[in-house]
Amino acid sequence: MVRLSSLLTWTALGTLLTNNTSRVIYSLPIAGYVILYSDYFQSLFKFSSVTSTSWGFLSFWQRINFIYVGSLGLLFALGCWWWFAPPLLRGKRNLQHFAGDIAAARDRSAVLEIAKSEPFTLHLDEVEKVIGKTHRHAFEQSVGAIELRAYKLGEGAGEWEDRIPTMLGLYFLWQDVTKPFVRVFIAAVAYISYGFILLPAVDLFLRVLGTHYHRLFS
Repeated sequence: MVRLSSLLTWTALGTLLTNNTSRVIYSLPIAGYVILYSDYFQSLFKFSSVTSTSWGFLSFWQRINFIYVGSLGLLFALGCWWWFAPPLLRGKRNLQHFAGDIAAARDRSAVLEIAKSEPFTLHLDEVEKVIGKTHRHAFEQSVGAIELRAYKLGEGAGEWEDRIPTMLGLYFLWQDVTKPFVRVFIAAVAYISYGFILLPAVDLFLRVLGTHYHRLFS
């Protein structure tokens, strides 16, 4: 069973807002303005074959407005996510994707930047409240490595196979759940916007279903 908290992480929100479906939806405000709200194209819309049934609950322009507002809301959620999400986590699907890319590229500058940021600049007790006691020992090892030889971090034998991936994992676990109120706000906007976009689809489905039903049994 999927936990609600796992749907509210920065990487989960990034996946939701940058998938192929969302990218198509982002083009709707432009298409809606150029086509759907154009006086010329408006005269071409003829939907009487699916609007005569009483099965639907939205008018044609209500459906259009729901889709238009929903797509703008989703675009707003994407902008908020891009602005507030930790920069190093943008475009990463999960922990393996994040740590794997940095380790494979031997990106020492990114490792040094991480070593100077939260959670490695905080007290252990503060960090433990977020990442839990199960990661305490690994975190202590990472902090010890950073404090002892930060200026040479990434140059030691075997560090990219053991110590640095551990450090990257702890950094990811911490950063992925930062700014909880902002994440909840972005998630609420995104899911409500998706609801606005799906509602007209449900209405249109009922209208088409009702039209076929009346044709078959009338």
